[in-house]
Amino acid sequence: MDIIIKDGLIIDGTGRNGYYADLLIENHKIEAIGQDLTAENYKVIDASNKVVAPGFIDMHCHADLTILKVNTAEAYLMQGVTTMVVSICGIGLAPANEKVRKYYADFITKLFGSEELTLYDTLQHYFSRIEEAGISPNLVFFIPHGNVRACVLGIEERPPTETELEEMKQIVSDGMDVGAFGLSTGLIYPPGSLSTTEEIIELCKVVQGYGGIYNSHMRNEDTGVVAKGMGELVKIVRQTGIQAQISHWKAGGRFAWKLTPQMISTIQLARDRGLNIYADMYPYQEAASSLSGVLLRPWVYKNFEKHLSNPGTRQKIMDETMEMIYSSFLQDAPQYIKILPKYLIRELIFWFIRKKL
Repeated sequence: MDIIIKDGLIIDGTGRNGYYADLLIENHKIEAIGQDLTAENYKVIDASNKVVAPGFIDMHCHADLTILKVNTAEAYLMQGVTTMVVSICGIGLAPANEKVRKYYADFITKLFGSEELTLYDTLQHYFSRIEEAGISPNLVFFIPHGNVRACVLGIEERPPTETELEEMKQIVSDGMDVGAFGLSTGLIYPPGSLSTTEEIIELCKVVQGYGGIYNSHMRNEDTGVVAKGMGELVKIVRQTGIQAQISHWKAGGRFAWKLTPQMISTIQLARDRGLNIYADMYPYQEAASSLSGVLLRPWVYKNFEKHLSNPGTRQKIMDETMEMIYSSFLQDAPQYIKILPKYLIRELIFWFIRKKL
């Protein structure tokens, strides 16, 4: 149907100031923008006192995990979101082999508290399935690094050999060939957390060759957000020349809030030096993630129920969890907290977690 949208405030996404005008739409394309547009046999939409804008882009979304079950995505479209960036944080339904399927069965279902997911051998296989089903929004796909690594190494805690790294690079190249926009990492979750910076650099070189983007859930978002998280990302961009996108950029935890000015200046300095680094942020104050995904080591998931129910391994899990919390979140705590005995801090932390849950 051909349409004229009249008298709306147009915000066109270019950064210019809004302006009042009409839009003439023919064959699903905007053919004219101007004042007092008229045409015969057109549907007229009165946009007085309303904003007319291009569809919004959700820069951080996991809708690819469920889009085939909710293919109309009405909750997004009715808020004006028409494009979603997916397969980010190193997580996605493709590519996959038996190692990846085991990793998802052991880990991802527990990370998201979801039912078992249907995985696809390649991105092209998944794209074909999406086209067959039909969906309402646009999807911008990244290649999930967690899948790439798990395809070759499973969740082995070691760097890839040269041969294995070449296999990973080929998987990335295959994904870029069929239309992926770049590579995404989730460096606080296994298997991404098991990777080295050098591994990511080598894979980003492949992506850069296609003009793609590196999208990263950084390795640290709390008190090490500048030195560890952003430091690593800047190094990757500097050594590869790739454009980077920081996912859900934040200073996680009260002890990290003071680092916000330094976070901003780090990006400004990098961009002043010619590095293309961008970031997206939550539109709300609180962040969220999987408690088990952040706190538990990869070995726990290899036999999840057995390890949690065995007193010996359960104690080991608690000890490792406490050490991780202490080193990651309490490193820059006030001195009056740091001088407390670790056993007392432990009891306070677990009391707090139980209270929140």
